[in-house]
Formats: sequence, C-alpha cells, structure tokens
Amino acid sequence: MTVGQTSNVLLTILGSQTSFASTTRNGITTSSYGAWGGSYSLAAASSPLVLNGGTLDVASSFTFTREINLGTSGGTVLSALGATLEVTGTVTGSGALIKQGAGTLTMSGANTYTGTTTISAGTLSVTGSLADTTAVTVASGATYNVGANDTIASIAGAGAVNLNSYTLTVGDANSTTYSGVMSGTGNLIKQGAGTLTMSGANPYSGGTTVNAGTLFGGAGSLNNTVFDFFANSSGNSIAKSL
Repeated sequence: MTVGQTSNVLLTILGSQTSFASTTRNGITTSSYGAWGGSYSLAAASSPLVLNGGTLDVASSFTFTREINLGTSGGTVLSALGATLEVTGTVTGSGALIKQGAGTLTMSGANTYTGTTTISAGTLSVTGSLADTTAVTVASGATYNVGANDTIASIAGAGAVNLNSYTLTVGDANSTTYSGVMSGTGNLIKQGAGTLTMSGANPYSGGTTVNAGTLFGGAGSLNNTVFDFFANSSGNSIAKSL
C-alpha cells in the first residue's frame, strides 16, 4: 500500500485491525479497491507500507511488523494520547519521518531511512537504531528516548532527550543547537567537524567525549558530566565552554 503519492491521505488504524479504512482513494494504491469509503487491506506481509507525503494515524496501541518505506515526500506517524505504535519492521527509504501526537512511537528495528527525523509531539523511543545519517530534531514538549546505543548525524531542538543508560553518538559536518534537557545515566559522544551547542540544563550523569569538532557548553549545561577529549590526527578536535 502506498499512502500520499498524489496528495496527503490519512490512514487511520485501530488496535488489532487487519484492514485499514480511509475516506478517500486519492493517493492510495492497493491490490484491489473495495466500495467507496470502505476498508482496504494491506497486501502480503512481505510488502511494505509506503508513506510518501501521507500520515499513519494510530488510535490505540499495537505492533506493526512490516517494513515502512518513506518516499521522497516523507511520512508522518500520529499516535494518540495513551497509544503506542511499536514498529518492529525496518523503516527504509530516502524520505523524512515526522512523529506527531501525544502518544509513543517505538522503533525496534535497524532502521536505514536517510531523511531527517522530527519529533514534533509525544515520544519517539528507539530501542533498535536510526541511520547514522539522520538528523534528529526534538520540539519543545516532545521526547527522544534512547533505548540502545546509537549514532545519529546531529541533535537539535528544545525537547527532552533521555539517554537512559545508553551511549548516544552525534555529529557530522553541520552545526546544531540543542537547548532542551538531556537526562539519564548514559553517555554523549560528539564526533564530526561541526559544532554542537548545548545551552539547556542537562542533568545526565554519564561521560561526555569530544572526538571531533566543537562542543559548546556552560556550567549549567554540562556541569554533571565527566569529559574526555581526544585530538584527532588533524588536531582539530576541541571543546569550549560558553
């Protein structure tokens, strides 16, 4: 099934459903169509759900086991308050992922999509992994829950990041600012030539390692961490305090 090829389409899923209701056919491709406004079943379990500008709206908690492919126009997952969508399949493609709604999206697969990751509301919990090339932005009031050791291209925004007990490695050639609260007992590793500015009050208690680029932080943003500084072969790995 492809959602949003020609225009945005809202695909609403209720817990334990095996068919998917829509108010329009526009932008939805299935193996066959039912009556107008009726139910449309996904194809075989080996076929991915493609989001290409569309929205997957989750009304109650359930587990989604198939691949989700993000087209060039990307896709949005909207989970209602109290609802958790656990995606155990791999999220692939070149598009961006947007998490909306007050609920939780849990991603437990080894995800390879290369677009950006924006957490606009609710919680994104990654117990698997994100692609090393995805830039993560956490909006104010939203939460990025790190559920395994992981590497991402960058971190930005004003929302919460919970490291739990894991290590998050961030950084590429681009510079970003993170003004939210980073918590947990885990570790932060800065890599890449860019600058990461951390201006919020971050109570995480694990170590902070700067392998490359610049980490800007002050007494209020990095006061609970233990620093390790490693200069690379070019000698351009530095850390500064605001």
